[in-house]
Amino acid sequence: MKPTSVQSLSLQKPLILKQNSTLKQAALAMKSRHVGSVLVSDGQGFLQGLFTDRDLALALAVDDLPASSSLGTATAHRLIYVPEEATVSDVIETMKKYGIRRVPVIKELHNGRQRCLGVLSLDDLIRKNLISASEEAAILRTQLKTPKTRQEKFKIKNIFHSQDHREQSYYGFIKNIETRTGLNSSQAKSLTQQVLAALMRRVPAKAGKNLLSQLPYQLQMPLIGEVSPADRSVTAKFLLSQIQKHYTVKEDKARKLLQGFWKGLGDSISPGEMQNLTRQLPRDMQQMFVKTKRVMM
Repeated sequence: MKPTSVQSLSLQKPLILKQNSTLKQAALAMKSRHVGSVLVSDGQGFLQGLFTDRDLALALAVDDLPASSSLGTATAHRLIYVPEEATVSDVIETMKKYGIRRVPVIKELHNGRQRCLGVLSLDDLIRKNLISASEEAAILRTQLKTPKTRQEKFKIKNIFHSQDHREQSYYGFIKNIETRTGLNSSQAKSLTQQVLAALMRRVPAKAGKNLLSQLPYQLQMPLIGEVSPADRSVTAKFLLSQIQKHYTVKEDKARKLLQGFWKGLGDSISPGEMQNLTRQLPRDMQQMFVKTKRVMM
């Protein structure tokens, strides 16, 4: 049977940013394109590396890099890729050898410049039934054996969980918000994104990172770019006005929705983290996030 060429597949269109782009720009770009990685270019036609969503989380939560840091600073590993004439078997062997889940397909141009034709991920291979269970297991074993010095040195919490745990964790989080506010699922998701983004911007960066590490994966990625030094323009009055405008409700009902969200957040993260988060908020926001009865929309 003739080996499957990578060029015969529908490759994921590459997302490429220059090395002087910021981590926040990378996070927003990945969120907008619904992808988990970005290729880093020197701007002269040479690709320097592949920066993933996991690299982003580690750069912010472990290395304490500000969101304004450049991709060039945070991209520490060389680009591992396969040439355009490669087969799927070549991709699988590359993944197994290096313990990686994404492999760019590169076309070499004149003067040493490179053009990325697309990125092939382990999920793509699984979805297209192009990889066996034993090969998938071999890749995962290599990943586990690969030294993770940053995680070991700082004893980082396990930010990323199994896919099943991710889905259950996110579902449970949103259900808590629904229960405490009386909102439907869509409204609860919207409220969650709005309030968490405001909290990430208002508290100091360290407190924002601690909160981020306790959230479900589906919430982490959209919010990574919001972690920043305390933004004093985010006040109780500002947040109330945003909720009033978004849900077309009066201030009293907006306040109750925010209080319901706070209770739901407390149902989902550790008591210690809730206490720490509360201490980092200004008094007006502390007074706004108080216990209340459930409100119906």
